[in-house]
Amino acid sequence: MTTLNAHIENLYDNVTLMDGIDALLKRLSSMNIPVGLATASRAKWVLPVLDRHGIHHHFQAASTMDDVVKSKPDPEVYLRTARELHVDPHLCVALEDSTF
Repeated sequence: MTTLNAHIENLYDNVTLMDGIDALLKRLSSMNIPVGLATASRAKWVLPVLDRHGIHHHFQAASTMDDVVKSKPDPEVYLRTARELHVDPHLCVALEDSTF
């Protein structure tokens, strides 16, 4: 399992941002639109990526697989993030980075 964890951490060390995400986050912030992160990844992997790319401050809430019982595609992680943002889930938009 240690080798698998090392491999996963190496993958996260090499994550690049999607084109336009930095500009989008800045624009949403300038419009005072709350932004949350709902991910099926572990906090120890994904939060350092946000820090490394200097975008962590754009997220007012973050939920990871460590925070929920059921992972995606179950909506629990999205609902938890909406709750942290104090936003009705029906008024939320999810942007995904996966093609699956």
